[in-house]
Amino acid sequence: MNSEYLQNFDSTFRPTLLRLGFEKVVLSSCVSYDVLYRKEELWLGSTWDFRDQYLEFGLGHLFSFRDVTPRFIILGDYSDYCEALKELQPYTPSYRSRYLDLAFGSLTESLAIYEKSYSTIKAKYLNSRFKNSSEYRHLLGNQVTKDMLAIFET
Repeated sequence: MNSEYLQNFDSTFRPTLLRLGFEKVVLSSCVSYDVLYRKEELWLGSTWDFRDQYLEFGLGHLFSFRDVTPRFIILGDYSDYCEALKELQPYTPSYRSRYLDLAFGSLTESLAIYEKSYSTIKAKYLNSRFKNSSEYRHLLGNQVTKDMLAIFET
């Protein structure tokens, strides 16, 4: 968990997400995103791996995923809602800050796209995973309900 990233994320996104009706969710004893927000079935989550310089940023529904320890993933990559993110070059000094700026700037539009096109975005996301891994389909569990997460929420 990268506390600097969490602070940057929360200082940028938290006020707007709370105003839009999202609530922050903190999970423990499982593998999930470092920062996670929920509004009914819609989840927004992000993780920054500083060692690999890898940014994961999801918007969609939360699903369980079979792993050694309980794991939860969001089906939907934020770049499917904001095409400009696909033009950024990973592993460059400004990648993370530019990604967050673009993601925040497109938040309202991305939420509108979710409302209109999530089933298509989810199908595209799953098809890309199924094509690359025959095991992915077997490891993907059910969509998570609030009751399912109760034992992991802190």
